[in-house]
Amino acid sequence: MRELPCVRGGSLALAELDAWPVLVNPRLSAREVDQIRDHCGARRVIYSTRVSPHATQHARRHGAMIEDVRGLGPIGIGRLNERVEPEPLESDPANRVAALIYTSGTRALQRGSC
Repeated sequence: MRELPCVRGGSLALAELDAWPVLVNPRLSAREVDQIRDHCGARRVIYSTRVSPHATQHARRHGAMIEDVRGLGPIGIGRLNERVEPEPLESDPANRVAALIYTSGTRALQRGSC
């Protein structure tokens, strides 16, 4: 998985912010990526543009800024979706969401699981 350094670094950074990562295969179609983005209520989308031309295509399609991040290289950073409210933070870390993972949705729409 060429995206691993970006995923690992990004996931650790998001954990520090108490934010939920939603890991998505950049090879999914535009429709599938958009459905997941809309369903999960993403406040911001980050694209692993350094290693994935597919992620670069999604980033450009969504109007993301591509910036060089030290240690990770060029990363696509989507606009903040201010219409999405942050989830309340659980006081007990054991009850917090670590990541949100979606099924492929081959028979229906994608479904999320945490």
